[in-house]
Amino acid sequence: MSKDCNEQINKAREIIERVDSSLELCEVFKYVAYEGYTLVAKVQVENKFYTFKSSSEHVDLMCNEINCLNVLGGLKNVAKLKKEYNNNWEVALLKEYIEGQTLDNCYQDIKDKEKLKMNLVDLVNKIHSVGVCGLDLKSDNILILSNFKNVALFDFDASEVKNSQGYMEHDLECIDLLFNYHLQFMN
Repeated sequence: MSKDCNEQINKAREIIERVDSSLELCEVFKYVAYEGYTLVAKVQVENKFYTFKSSSEHVDLMCNEINCLNVLGGLKNVAKLKKEYNNNWEVALLKEYIEGQTLDNCYQDIKDKEKLKMNLVDLVNKIHSVGVCGLDLKSDNILILSNFKNVALFDFDASEVKNSQGYMEHDLECIDLLFNYHLQFMN
């Protein structure tokens, strides 16, 4: 393991320990340090896995995601918020860990791409129906579940809670662009 990788893991452990000492680091998905930091990691507590997300650099986006996840509460195939942490200079959240692969990583393995696309459209419709819009629909924010027939969304820091009228068309265009891109360049 490289020195940089070890440093990232140690920094991630330090952040997680500072925020909630009951959490055990399993895997670092993302760690970026610039004028602050942003961390996304898989953690474990009491034999259950969660996604831990924390930032001192993008506090506004973290608060935005917490707000959206609270509104989306019990929606199927959306990571559910378990806990939020706020100490004024850094914000963190603990949410359900959803097992899957990003669209980029498994597109070629998907047999019924049209059905998967329609499942994504249905999920986006449900999200809009509860008032969350402006979804950041890109390949690495869309999880393909193990059966390759269903999708989940898990990153809502760029989304908004408001009247979603007018945004649905934009999000549907994003879905079409994603699938057309993959058809053209990933086959």
